[in-house]
Amino acid sequence: MKTPAQKISVFSILAFGLFLLVPSIQRWYLVILLGLAALLILIQERKIKFGKTALINTSLYLTYLFSLLFVFHPDDAPKRLEMAMSLLFIPIIFSVLHSGYPSLFTKKIESLFAKVFFLSSVVFSILIFIYFAHLGYFNGTTTYEFCMSQLGRKMPLLNDHPIYLSMPMGLSVLFSIEYFKNSNNNAFKKLGVALLTLFLLFTIFFLARRGVIGALLMSIFFLLLLSFKAKRKVLIFALVGLIGISAIFVFIPVNQKRISELFKPETYSHRNETNSTNNRLQIYDCALDLIMEKPIFGYGIGRDKEALFNCYKENLYYLFENRYNTHNQYLSITMKTGLAGLLVFLFFLCYNFKLAYRNQDWLFFSILIFFTIVMLSENILERQNGLILFAFLVNFFAFKNLDLKTSE
Repeated sequence: MKTPAQKISVFSILAFGLFLLVPSIQRWYLVILLGLAALLILIQERKIKFGKTALINTSLYLTYLFSLLFVFHPDDAPKRLEMAMSLLFIPIIFSVLHSGYPSLFTKKIESLFAKVFFLSSVVFSILIFIYFAHLGYFNGTTTYEFCMSQLGRKMPLLNDHPIYLSMPMGLSVLFSIEYFKNSNNNAFKKLGVALLTLFLLFTIFFLARRGVIGALLMSIFFLLLLSFKAKRKVLIFALVGLIGISAIFVFIPVNQKRISELFKPETYSHRNETNSTNNRLQIYDCALDLIMEKPIFGYGIGRDKEALFNCYKENLYYLFENRYNTHNQYLSITMKTGLAGLLVFLFFLCYNFKLAYRNQDWLFFSILIFFTIVMLSENILERQNGLILFAFLVNFFAFKNLDLKTSE
């Protein structure tokens, strides 16, 4: 029979499954609940093993702290370090939970979490279309662009940037594939999950975030390839379906403008503030030029943003007006902490990839692929909604894979 501390621990994991349905500004409470569970487990068991995994998974935050020895920005650094604290606290929390309650990291708990996460994503997808209908999109009274701006700014309680709405939905699709791989449920349940998964895919394509869609398609490809490599017919059928879904994405009207930008020569030869691809190229040029000036230890927390904005001000004033970040997590880390910090972060990713590969946890492997690709076009570790989700999923699966046979 579970103790109260153990029950709260299970509840705190499942509560994270409601991630999309928790208002953005209150998602920090999910971390607090997880921390409370860890504290109760620590009081109950009175033991903690702070091992290699916890150290490696906190390494990026420790690198941020180390960078303060070289450069300290009194106005910006404390706020940004506070925002990034999930990178420090969540690995420590999971280390406590894994030490005192290893049975929390079972396939059963993972499956329950995945179901809650998947269903909350479906509910949120329905809310998006209800909100678009309320704004008048489907009767033609408002434009797609207007509705998307309202979704990110004024949707009651649950407003967020479409990228950070698409990410959990994409991860839910990965969870649904894992459900089919391991499920012995009847055909009716499988059909229901399949239809809901198609609905999630439609929503993701409707939101039209290229980085998330590209990351999802690549993650699905590897998840199918690694999971069904011994079942050639299943693999071929699944991959043909994936190609078909990718083709549908190309022909959805809201995606055509974004895709066509990639193939226009002027995207790569002329500055154009209305071309999102061109904007990113200009940002990357600025960031790379700045990195070349301070390649080893970077500019420090806060000073990196200052240097980037100064580059915009001198060369690309429309980017300065909008205060764009680097739109690439790897460039952002390098600007903050130099190549030294980037190497630490890459080591952190490689370590977790190794954990997933060693235990043939292809779901964890595909989740890591998803995040590493999304980070090529977004700074997900610099917004709470991306940071908390990343830290929770990576650490939950990392500690689950530490001692898989014992835990299960």
